[in-house]
Amino acid sequence: MALALPTKTRTWLYSQNNVVVYSSLNQISRETAWGIKEWLKTLGATIPGSSDGTTGAMDGVDRWITAANAGTRAANTTTAHSWIVILLGNSLRLLLDYVGTVDNQFRMSYAVGAYTAAGTPTFSPTATDEMYILGSSTAGAEWLLTTTSGNRIWNGWATADRKNFRVAIGRQNAPVCAFGVEEVDSVGVIDPVSVVFSPSSWGFFHGGTTGGGGLAAVTSLAASYSNGIRGGRARVVVGGIPTIIDCSGGGEGLANASSYTFGNFNATANELQGNAYPALPLTLGGAAVGARGPLAKRVDWWASKTGEPWGAWAGNLEFFNVGDGLLWPWNGTPSVAGTVPTTA
Repeated sequence: MALALPTKTRTWLYSQNNVVVYSSLNQISRETAWGIKEWLKTLGATIPGSSDGTTGAMDGVDRWITAANAGTRAANTTTAHSWIVILLGNSLRLLLDYVGTVDNQFRMSYAVGAYTAAGTPTFSPTATDEMYILGSSTAGAEWLLTTTSGNRIWNGWATADRKNFRVAIGRQNAPVCAFGVEEVDSVGVIDPVSVVFSPSSWGFFHGGTTGGGGLAAVTSLAASYSNGIRGGRARVVVGGIPTIIDCSGGGEGLANASSYTFGNFNATANELQGNAYPALPLTLGGAAVGARGPLAKRVDWWASKTGEPWGAWAGNLEFFNVGDGLLWPWNGTPSVAGTVPTTA
């Protein structure tokens, strides 16, 4: 019999097969960031503040009128550049900040509280509870590869309330990166009573390597946060004290078989179920003092067969392979030319 596919727990809205035609690294960075912002606005997201590199303020104005307005890069946070704050669900604010020493670097962070404009408002804004998912308080990190050729393709996922937002970017049927800010589910899988998510959300970025090598093997989805490479961050309250923790994760495996690790299990078809590959739900964990262990379930994240390319399919185009075995929901729309459907 065929292996049953997982059940989606959310109703997803999509922005699919957005092709950014390559002409320069600055061009693909600004067009990708601007396109993501435009899509989120169609879903009802608002803009608390922005800068086009010439004028900036936290005044509710979207100054990224065109992609060109998103294209002023600075090598540091205290030089005039393009940035924008996007209000998502759960009162979470996402910052897209064009800071980097080269044109394919960006900073991304999110905060529960409000961002405040710098003394010079074209510099990077800050928030007291800011959590960096790409880059740091002073520098950006690579997000779209150093490769100076090839179109980039991005797909977006979100729920109508914008509490779940994620993006996957590919190039020539290979993953480039995946990132987002979204809810966690079933908080308290083995959660100590002293640990409370505030709110029940996390932000993440998976880029493979510091050189932008693409999404790493599915086994790395269990690894702890590493800036510009993989992992996520969340704001939790541990013993009554608000704490930002680096997140790791995990998934199901086979008991009492050391050779069947998380990754190996996903590379092995189950002969009892039609030689199909399992799709296993992924959890979220932490290693911070007082918050160690599984903390929650990720919303509609599954691991399947390792080695699958970006854009491969599972089921009747019901699931999208973000890269090397990471499955996210999909709605049956064919991918851009060149991807090959597969069967879960």
